[in-house]
Amino acid sequence: MHKCRRRAGHLLALALLFGISGVPVLSQTTAPSGQSNAGAANSSDEVSLLKEQLAAQQKMLEQMQATMQQMKERLDRAEQTQKASQARQIASTTPSTTPAASVPAAPAKTSTSTGPASLGQVASLTPVIPKASTDSDS
Repeated sequence: MHKCRRRAGHLLALALLFGISGVPVLSQTTAPSGQSNAGAANSSDEVSLLKEQLAAQQKMLEQMQATMQQMKERLDRAEQTQKASQARQIASTTPSTTPAASVPAAPAKTSTSTGPASLGQVASLTPVIPKASTDSDS
């Protein structure tokens, strides 16, 4: 008797399992013909809407690409202008007769104190040799 109850319990569990697993299959059956026509019209509306959205997105992408190309061209022109102005500035500040002109000079700083010049401050780019002192003054 105990074995019969067990088997009945197993059979009931199997019946429930098969019954539950069959529910998704029933939900995927085809709809009646009246509903399928409405569904087809609805899906064609969705497809046309998606096509319109895709076309709009492609147009936006093309506009963005054109804008980026314009920005790149502006950047290139600005870079070329900056390089040209730097080259003109360097050419105007460096004398062409001295060999030391190829080395850029440090910017001159004006000092109001009478103390010794700090490292890097130069009075002139041309060397100056002091006169030899004569011993007759002493």
